[in-house]
Amino acid sequence: MKNIYQRTNLKVAYLYVLLGVSMCLLYTTNTAQAQVSGVNVITSYEDAIVLWRGFGHQWTYNHRLNRLGSYIENPKKVDYPYKASLHHTSATGTGADVGIYDGQYTFIAANGVNMMSGEENLAFEGKEGKLHIASKIIEVDYPGINYPEGTFEVVLNGFDIASEQKADKLHMFRLSVGEVEYVTLADKIRFRLDVALLVRCQSLECNRFNNKFEYDLKVKYVVLNGGSGFKSLEKNLHKVYDWNKNEELEAKATPKQIQGIGGNVYPDAAIAFKSISITLNQPHWFLEWHSSIQPRHVSNYYNPSTGIYKYNSTMLFKQWTDQMKKESAYAKHSRYSSKKSGWAAIDGTIALLQFSDAYVMHRQAKGIIKWKGSNSPSQVDDALKIHHLVFGEDILSIDETELQRMEEAENAKIKKKYDVYVEELERLKEEKKEEKKQVKELKKYERKENK
Repeated sequence: MKNIYQRTNLKVAYLYVLLGVSMCLLYTTNTAQAQVSGVNVITSYEDAIVLWRGFGHQWTYNHRLNRLGSYIENPKKVDYPYKASLHHTSATGTGADVGIYDGQYTFIAANGVNMMSGEENLAFEGKEGKLHIASKIIEVDYPGINYPEGTFEVVLNGFDIASEQKADKLHMFRLSVGEVEYVTLADKIRFRLDVALLVRCQSLECNRFNNKFEYDLKVKYVVLNGGSGFKSLEKNLHKVYDWNKNEELEAKATPKQIQGIGGNVYPDAAIAFKSISITLNQPHWFLEWHSSIQPRHVSNYYNPSTGIYKYNSTMLFKQWTDQMKKESAYAKHSRYSSKKSGWAAIDGTIALLQFSDAYVMHRQAKGIIKWKGSNSPSQVDDALKIHHLVFGEDILSIDETELQRMEEAENAKIKKKYDVYVEELERLKEEKKEEKKQVKELKKYERKENK
């Protein structure tokens, strides 16, 4: 199946929406141990979690930010089959559109480490064009901690930002979690959450008499704590670039690597975000945003001997696409879209998580979301898509080759449905074209008769 992020496939995306297509695809697997007896091996692990590795979102033409989010919901209790969910949210302002998205995630089952998910909600309101910063100390009850002298880490597990009043253009957004501190006497863990938001709306579709904004932010996080069987270290990512109104940008993966502890002490590893950040030269309409990290290869991306983990980072803010006026999902609305030149700085901090006894599976979900526009409230059901993630005998007992075959079979089914729909669409277009031709000839004949 073709890459749905290519510019030439904007109309194809719309057709996928009409077909109701959404996908949950295997990216790569690790740890041959878990393939021995499937679920029986997995249930031997003491704890499990699904970690978020970022997202990508693309509209077919550019918009203000009404809502955007990607995050993981983990169960409160570990049970097998392990059931979690990936949520993707998106909403525009005035114009209707179709959004194409992906969500990257990793399933981890491990011994010798405790993993706990949590959520924090913040409200931002004030005057447009002013930077709003929130720093909050998060304290979470952590009774009966197993490794008080061990390694602590906290990572982001996604976010959801939604307007309560009206959509605005994004200028700057930053989200980060700091170092974890264990408060012994209180049996609590403590870390700092930092958020910064700057939005503004000064274009024609904006209300000139209302320069106030109000956004709600949901932040998901995961705290990890382990003894000698768990280690973590951090690395910063940074990308600065500019764009003009002539050369179109494309989302491309950049090869990178992070150095961990070698010597075959930690046979398995995963990566996750501790921070994501985007800063633009001015408030911009938003076409695409990608902030994600993926293992670089299907296998052999991590070397326990050297401790080197190879991955790709995809980081891009895109303001325009060349054909958005005529080839969007809703050309009637997109005819008012426009190009702007500018620059962007996209940052991130990632954590390398190393395990001495774990099962690690990297996956991704893809889907499409249809939004009706008309300044609809950001909290309606149409703004949310949910992918249910199940890790049990039916998945974990299947080897990598079989999973790839299943994916190819599913793609073939989707392609077949798509081809049938395209044929029907072309037939309807020809019928409509012929109908217009007949109406035109009839009017011409009537005018001739009237003379």
